[in-house]
Amino acid sequence: MIHYGPGENFETIDVGLIREAARQIDMAAYVLTDRAVIDELREAAERGVKVRIWRDASEAARLSDFDGEAQLGGQVQGLEIRSNAPGGELMHLKGYCVDHRLLRTSSANFSWSGQTRQDNDLVALKGLRPATFPCGP
Repeated sequence: MIHYGPGENFETIDVGLIREAARQIDMAAYVLTDRAVIDELREAAERGVKVRIWRDASEAARLSDFDGEAQLGGQVQGLEIRSNAPGGELMHLKGYCVDHRLLRTSSANFSWSGQTRQDNDLVALKGLRPATFPCGP
């Protein structure tokens, strides 16, 4: 599936794709401030999905209280957030893998403006065999 914003609402697309997770979500997020996406990640972890998020430390620090880690508040069982070294190389990815069968990649950050207001693309690849799918261990 190929989507183009702002004509299509990526927030709705991402919430639906994340909701499909049964076992695992591996996400790389340069910016993670979109409340609906954060809420869906929390709900996935609460229903037993292993959620791992890789962040850019400098961007997360800059966003402070708006960042996904701050919004998730405390420890959520099954949810792990890690970052690169502050001031290190820029981690600029915006994607995730669901259950080794769905890969979402995009130019859009996981932010309200990136998801709903900017010219961006979103590509979701589904249905490849897990043994050959290029995401997660």
